[in-house]
Amino acid sequence: MFRALLRRREARLFFIISVLFFICIHSIDAFLAPMMINQGFEPQIMGIIMGASGLATLLIRFPLGIISDVVKSRRIFIQIGLLLPIIAWPIAWFEPNAVTLYMAKAADGVTAATWVLYNILFIRYFDRNEAPAAVALLALAGPIGVFLGNCIGAVLIHYFANNIAFFVSCISALVALILTTRIQDVHDPVQAPTLKACITGARQQLADRSVWLIGILATIVILVPFATRDTLTPVYAEQLGAGGDPRPAR
Repeated sequence: MFRALLRRREARLFFIISVLFFICIHSIDAFLAPMMINQGFEPQIMGIIMGASGLATLLIRFPLGIISDVVKSRRIFIQIGLLLPIIAWPIAWFEPNAVTLYMAKAADGVTAATWVLYNILFIRYFDRNEAPAAVALLALAGPIGVFLGNCIGAVLIHYFANNIAFFVSCISALVALILTTRIQDVHDPVQAPTLKACITGARQQLADRSVWLIGILATIVILVPFATRDTLTPVYAEQLGAGGDPRPAR
């Protein structure tokens, strides 16, 4: 089934964009915490910076879904999301401090908030009976992107300065942004809902207890990799000697 889906040009292109999306938002995470410790950041400041992406995603994702339905254009929001890391990470590379790193991570969070639009837009390319397979296929982009991003970042950091990995996020976002000009913004044939209708629907969903239960369970599941892979595990591994002789950042 996956092979049949990937034979379609738009599916292949969108899958590549999705892989680049995950490279963009996750390529620096494993290396950022050790780098900040080497530069003398306080643990509290480091935690605030690492949590900036989650806070931005929390604030943006829900209203973004409503606004994109009303505007009936998802590609433009995807492109805006990809544009932010292209601007933020070079600034953090040029002047690495708590403020620029916080803004760069917040930019990653805004980009991550657009992932819901990727899912909606990707499903529109397929028939209803193909939707489950399409969702499963798109879910593969996450682990592939994280793996490639960490590998590329590790190689660059090994041969160059630590913060050279900032450009992995920047370049992957730039390539993805260029490729988005080739995808079609597929819309539903029905008329776009009004803002009032979207808000009413959102209130009904938030009143459903099962939604909150699923949300709490999902939060606990997501908490594990974000609390270990992106912060504690890299720091502890470096303390055990995995980082070798760290190169100073520029």
